[in-house]
Amino acid sequence: MTASTRLTIRQTAAGRLGGLTTGTATSNGTGPVSTMTDATNLLDSGDSNFNLVGEWIMFNTGLNANDEKRLSSFVGSSGAVAVGNPWDSNIVIGDPYEIHAHLAPSQWNICIDAALRRCTRRREESVTIVTNQNQYSLAALTDLTTDKQIIEI
Repeated sequence: MTASTRLTIRQTAAGRLGGLTTGTATSNGTGPVSTMTDATNLLDSGDSNFNLVGEWIMFNTGLNANDEKRLSSFVGSSGAVAVGNPWDSNIVIGDPYEIHAHLAPSQWNICIDAALRRCTRRREESVTIVTNQNQYSLAALTDLTTDKQIIEI
């Protein structure tokens, strides 16, 4: 079973809304740098150069991990994007990134955290009957700490 992380949940949700582009940098950049090139996933001579402007980019790992920026320009013929406020650190070939159209990655994370807070876990456990009483012993279930965690069925 694959683990669900913020990254996988964020990318799955954004992808289903049609607002996600992912890839890796195909050129190095020495910080501070305001451009990144992906000549594989962003290369498209048919795209408008305004296609990605205003969307959010964030690197997933590397020196610029989790530093989200807004795209200020896009050149489809070269696969280059630029941000108005440069990254402080070097961009290295292979650094994975994600570009979001609808929400900034930090806004996605807020939504994910709020949804997870509303989720509850439920499990069924066997309990020991206390002889000659209408009670159960929950001593073996040490993770139950409040009455609100117990539901009678």
